[in-house]
Amino acid sequence: MKEFSKTLKEIRIREGLTQKEIATQLNIPMSTYRLWEYGTSLPHVNKWNKIKYYFGDELNEIYVAERMKKFSK
Repeated sequence: MKEFSKTLKEIRIREGLTQKEIATQLNIPMSTYRLWEYGTSLPHVNKWNKIKYYFGDELNEIYVAERMKKFSK
């Protein structure tokens, strides 16, 4: 999860956005977004399409790899 959260934060900072702005755009609580960025949890699959649309494909490969790791344990 660390690679996903690190990349998520890097993109947010590069785009000049706050956690609150992204959470609002994704229609999720800021606390949920914060968990993703801190590496505590990954977004549920039902949120992924919205995130992918918002951030583009940059996170897709990392997200898929992290989900695979999580479920292979």
